[in-house]
Amino acid sequence: MPTIPAARSPSAWGSRNAGPARPRDPQTATWYVEKGIANGGRELHRIWQKAGADIGKVAGSPLVIDPKAPYDIARAFLAAHFVEGGQRTLHCHRGAFYAWNGTAYPEADDASLRAKIYDFLDQCVTVIHGETRPVKPNARIVGSVLDALAAAAQLDGAIAAPAWLDHMPNVPAEEIFSCANGLLHLPTLVLLPHTPALFTRNAVDFAFDRNATAPRHWLDFLAALWPEDPEAVGTLQEIFGSLPICPSRRGSCSSGRSEAGKERSRAC
Repeated sequence: MPTIPAARSPSAWGSRNAGPARPRDPQTATWYVEKGIANGGRELHRIWQKAGADIGKVAGSPLVIDPKAPYDIARAFLAAHFVEGGQRTLHCHRGAFYAWNGTAYPEADDASLRAKIYDFLDQCVTVIHGETRPVKPNARIVGSVLDALAAAAQLDGAIAAPAWLDHMPNVPAEEIFSCANGLLHLPTLVLLPHTPALFTRNAVDFAFDRNATAPRHWLDFLAALWPEDPEAVGTLQEIFGSLPICPSRRGSCSSGRSEAGKERSRAC
């Protein structure tokens, strides 16, 4: 198999209006005739399609895509916009997209993703009859890529947040609370660094402070509400504590009197 020449910008292969593009470097002329002109340029297109993502990163060249291959485009889009530290940061889970924001995975709306796809495609080029041309994104292409993106970013529906996407046997995801300054392991109060490997949809926007003082006004309020029932205070604390970690437990809270006449709170 011949050695592929060094990556070049699309302009190096000829201008848009100059007819069949030819490399200016004579060392690659024979290779280009074989790969770039023969069979309508399909062999050259295939090579660009396979190596285009790396070429674009190294040489600053536009990514060469095939508008008729939305799944390939979706994977290139993910690689360009949703990878951090080797981890994918966009997942399609149970019919909705979730994008990592540095602390958690809030839901990503389709309109924002469409805008990103339009911008991504607008910076790509394609090869038509051996000629490099800019891609002109439209609703049909963007819709096809967005549909393919759901497959390329699919996360098994059997996974329930919070969950580790990497194996972390000694730190159950249910014991992790995402704060602004890290992932707090509740049993030990050890602060771990944020990572997209933790699929959690909830986080608080304040930092964990080991030396924080007690919330005196809140505790006074609870004491006034249930002066002789610390069990009710503990129940309320458990309910509130579970909400940011386990969305499936969310529900309304109500209070009432038990059979003994004591004021009680419960989750519905």
